[in-house]
Amino acid sequence: MGGSKRKGKKRAPWWRRGKKPGKGLVAAKSGVDGHVESAELSHPTTREPKRSSQTPSGVVGPDPKRARKDHSEMQCVVPGCGVKFNEQMLRQHSLGLHVPSIFDERANPEPNILGVMVKALEMLTFFIFGFKKELDTLYQFISALPDKLNLAHGTFSSIQITAMENFCKFLNKPVPVRFTLYPANSVGVLVDWRVLTQLSASITEQQRSLWIQGFTRPETCLEAGEQSKSGRQAFDSHYHLDRTLAAFGLPYSGKLEGLKGLLPVCSGKEVELVGTVAIYCDPKTYPTKGYLSTLSGIEYVAIGFHPRLAGKLSQGNLDQAIKAFSELVKMPLVTAFGEVGFDHTEAMSKWQDQVELLHRLLPFLEARHVLVVHCRGVRGDSGDCEFAIRSLLFHLKLCGVPQSQRIHFHCFTGTKALLEIWGRQQPNTFFGFTRVAATFNKHQLAALRAVPDSKLLLESDAPYFARKKGGHSTPFILYETAEILAGHRGVDVSHILKITTQNGTSLYKRE
Repeated sequence: MGGSKRKGKKRAPWWRRGKKPGKGLVAAKSGVDGHVESAELSHPTTREPKRSSQTPSGVVGPDPKRARKDHSEMQCVVPGCGVKFNEQMLRQHSLGLHVPSIFDERANPEPNILGVMVKALEMLTFFIFGFKKELDTLYQFISALPDKLNLAHGTFSSIQITAMENFCKFLNKPVPVRFTLYPANSVGVLVDWRVLTQLSASITEQQRSLWIQGFTRPETCLEAGEQSKSGRQAFDSHYHLDRTLAAFGLPYSGKLEGLKGLLPVCSGKEVELVGTVAIYCDPKTYPTKGYLSTLSGIEYVAIGFHPRLAGKLSQGNLDQAIKAFSELVKMPLVTAFGEVGFDHTEAMSKWQDQVELLHRLLPFLEARHVLVVHCRGVRGDSGDCEFAIRSLLFHLKLCGVPQSQRIHFHCFTGTKALLEIWGRQQPNTFFGFTRVAATFNKHQLAALRAVPDSKLLLESDAPYFARKKGGHSTPFILYETAEILAGHRGVDVSHILKITTQNGTSLYKRE
């Protein structure tokens, strides 16, 4: 019997014939140690040596000779790529180029790393479905896609299996006895590079670039999830939460915490935000009263009306917008009034519209508010905006803004002389600076150095003033702005962070 051979063609196993398992392969049942056996028996991508072979590299799966033959060359499925490699080379190609490197399964399974992976996958659900959904939807989505990466016959190394198990446990999800990629049978497979590549192929090139850049794992940088644990305290006194969320493809209903980890932060430059001021200056994206009530204690809110919108709304729409503005600024949760002011980068024909808008808004200003002013000069005026600043001072006085009013001059770019003129009329003014300070001329630098420590504020103005052209910023890279100011003022970065945190906390404290 041992020497006899079976006659006829050898029948392929059911998973290669595209058939479903028979009656003997039944539904899920509880296993030991909290494991749950899958409702469908997978192809032999299993950890049980009795049911599969094991290669010298530790890969568990079908017959090694067949596996090498099936996977000797694979084509990248990402649109516009199409390169061909063996499986190992294709993995190296995908990680970092098509898939965020945070998903490298060799990373230590620390909770903060796994948490960043969850955020990356949540962003992916938003890109694919248009709104954030449960992660279970993603692995169900994979099963509905064409199997272009031969996932049905994929194999796992022991490292990959451990990574999937750790992810399941982190999410408090059951760990199946066998993981299958196609059909996907667990949320754990979402950390497999092949599944991620297939999902990456389902989003646009712009979304893919944003996804990859937001969740990198550079050697010299701290993992995104650790950014607030050991960082120096910082206070971002001016950023646009609504616009920053939109810039990163996130819904307006998002929160500050959702911006953490979107940009890498180099080791030693991480900050712990102990306060932020979210500026809402566009009536189209004003927050609801219900949303404001959900904000954390470190998030302060400013409601304003950007001067660049002046003259661009119909009279009816303008009246409605001012009504919405007036209702929001009187809420106790709204600490600041602004940004409002003048922006002379607009055509001169709009300047009078800006004056009229300011005069309609200022009657709603209360003594408890911090007045956040925006002031820009004409393009090419060397940045000092002298006429705009003098004009704004005149109209603040004309509207009866008292000298005792707390004022935050956003992104000050004036000269030392203008700083002194402003200070004489509005002595209770704090001056905010962004990374634009890196481009200051000698007159603007003199002003920056003349601001007393007790009146200095840091601003990210996110999503603007990014590290590079075409990018975006977040409050979590505020350290870099502190570095610029520290260099110009000849002090340590820690000193800038300390005094601006004290000033921001003091200025924006709720009364």
